[in-house]
Amino acid sequence: MTNGANLKLQGIYHVESHDKHGKFKWRDYAKNVVTTTGVQHIMGLVGNDTTIIATWYLGLLASTDVTSTDIISGISEATEYTGSRKTWTNGLTVNTLSNTGDLATFTLDADGTTVEGCFLCSSNTNGGSAGILLSGAPFSGGSKTGDSGDVLTVTYKLVGSDDTSS
Repeated sequence: MTNGANLKLQGIYHVESHDKHGKFKWRDYAKNVVTTTGVQHIMGLVGNDTTIIATWYLGLLASTDVTSTDIISGISEATEYTGSRKTWTNGLTVNTLSNTGDLATFTLDADGTTVEGCFLCSSNTNGGSAGILLSGAPFSGGSKTGDSGDVLTVTYKLVGSDDTSS
């Protein structure tokens, strides 16, 4: 243990897109921002005054940079895909939570769908505004456009570390 160390939470979304025939289209990543409400939730768990949320969900950002908000109702979500937000089935290894063993898959159902990034929240309701927005980030390469039948595969890793550089 380092005297005076700080806890650092860092995450990254990796997204890969294939068309309806399985042909590769693009890949990008998004380094996440843990929102103020996300940090408050995590700190509440340590202080035993927050309810544990057993299941978290991945969603797609349409146009709003999540760094400007920390609540779900403040984001613009891309909802043009089949089903609900996708369950983030994470596995824990050392200091990392990741869904590399069970990737989240979004199948777009509209042509011209704009996707700017990803987010992680406590509600599975596609387009819903309730719940805790834990993290989110815009793609490093800017917004992408997809068409009906395109499949986006999302991996999210959240790493906790002793940040002795601060």
